[in-house]
Amino acid sequence: MTLQETITAKLLHTNISDIARHMGYSNPKTPSACNRITQLMNDPSLGLYSDSFDFKYSNNEFLNKLCQTLNINIAEFTNDLTITQNQHTHDQQFIRPYIRIQTDFKRSNENLYYLGHHSKRLYLNLDFNINSIPSQQQLEQVSALIKNHYTVNNGKLDLWGTINRYVLVTGDTKHVFDTDNFKPTNLKR
Repeated sequence: MTLQETITAKLLHTNISDIARHMGYSNPKTPSACNRITQLMNDPSLGLYSDSFDFKYSNNEFLNKLCQTLNINIAEFTNDLTITQNQHTHDQQFIRPYIRIQTDFKRSNENLYYLGHHSKRLYLNLDFNINSIPSQQQLEQVSALIKNHYTVNNGKLDLWGTINRYVLVTGDTKHVFDTDNFKPTNLKR
């Protein structure tokens, strides 16, 4: 059995609220702790990379405390944890590529909420599958896309001003495309 299956099996015959209290959560905090336990049971990465948090335990500490409370020797599941970490590392390599548009914008009296709402205009999203094609072909497709974007918008974005350059971000590499010839320059992050 995996660690997740072991935790789930132990929790099937236990009151989750009681487990949360044994983990040190007081009554007002018990519902949020119960939700965190339930999320952990359903998350293939055991909540280790979740962005939920509380002020009592980090993700790793929460998993360890839960295992301790359930009398599970987490050391017996080192292989499961290594697989989970490797999968997370692998998944992180495939960050959705995007293009950031850089303009000559200088803020004067614009409301920050208004700017935040319209900031999506400064990005062009790309198909996730672009990572699967050869890099030269990838750069050619992106070059054609940004050239078309620049032409359609006459080199300007409403609110943001004149487009100075485009920055393609894929994984750990940035490619800068100027607006003169739309050819990429490679920058390592």
